[in-house]
Amino acid sequence: MPTSAAILIVVSARFLTDDSCELVDIDGEITSWPSRAAWAEAWLNEWRRDEVGPACDFIDDMTCKATEGVVTVLATLTEQAAAVPDELDWVGAGPLEDLLSHSGNGGLVLDDVEHAALSRPDFAKALSAVWLGSKVDLAVKLRLVALGARDLSAKPR
Repeated sequence: MPTSAAILIVVSARFLTDDSCELVDIDGEITSWPSRAAWAEAWLNEWRRDEVGPACDFIDDMTCKATEGVVTVLATLTEQAAAVPDELDWVGAGPLEDLLSHSGNGGLVLDDVEHAALSRPDFAKALSAVWLGSKVDLAVKLRLVALGARDLSAKPR
């Protein structure tokens, strides 16, 4: 996981109607990307440099709140990361796992995740890097495991 020297307090992270993305921090500083694809490239560049920057903060806020459209932006990220298998794993074990495993958000986005996994092969591959623990609701976990996620709470046979 990337490291960071400073902690950024995010006030809002949002998608705008023109497909751009915007992050506003506690000081009122705005970081924006002209498109979801531009944000995805920025996120990958931060991870390649082992840094936490605005692109990481943007998706962290989105996944913590299960913001509407977060699955779509993660699908865009999987498309950008698909050329390098390790990078696709970063998406699955990173923001996708955060969305599905934490804060009970898995159930909120489950239908969108299933649709993305069934219609976008790269998204389905990223799901194989998602590890689900015992805090994920069983019904949600079963549907995600059927799509390729791993159940860490299952006992080995």
